[in-house]
Parts: sequence; C-alpha cells; structure tokens
Amino acid sequence: MGENTTQVTVCPAASVCGDCDAYGTDGFYPFRLKIVTLMGLMGFIRSGLRMNWHIYGYMQDTSAGAFTPSIAYMGWTVSLIVILFLALVAFVFWLAGLADKKKKHA
Repeated sequence: MGENTTQVTVCPAASVCGDCDAYGTDGFYPFRLKIVTLMGLMGFIRSGLRMNWHIYGYMQDTSAGAFTPSIAYMGWTVSLIVILFLALVAFVFWLAGLADKKKKHA
C-alpha cells in the first residue's frame, strides 16, 4: 500500500528546551521578587486575621502587649527579608563561581 510521506518542517528559529535568551532571564528577576514578597505578605495577612487570639475563637490574647503590626509595616519588613535572602543566594553563587575559576587555573 502507500506510505505516509508527510514531511515535518522544523522552524530554524525554534528554541531548544532549556535555551533562553538573556532578555528572558533578566525579565524574570523582578517577577520572582514580586511573587516571593506576595507570598510573605499573604502569610502575614493569614495570621493577622486572627488578631488578638492564641486559638481563634477559643483562647483570646488579653495581654497588654498584644498587637498586630500594620500591613504597610509588614510590607517593608517582608520586602527587606526577601532582598536580604536573594542577596545571600547571589553571594553563594558568586562564591561558587570563584571556586570554579580557581579549579580552571589550577
């Protein structure tokens, strides 16, 4: 009988899995910062909704120092923590790069 002679043409500009241009990776950094900060703020909002409670609806916190910080204060705090964490990660990758350079020169 007849054979299937359909040819598949491959686009020469098609990207390979795992291959990404520099603009794509640079655009990812602000997105990552926003997502991690949002996760931290959502965690605070979840705990802030239970304001003045040890166990919500069962054991109320009646101490004089019980308070929940404002969302603006926590926004700055979470943003600072995220920036410090990402700086620490960048520092670790920088150190790994130094060790790799040392191995190449040896």
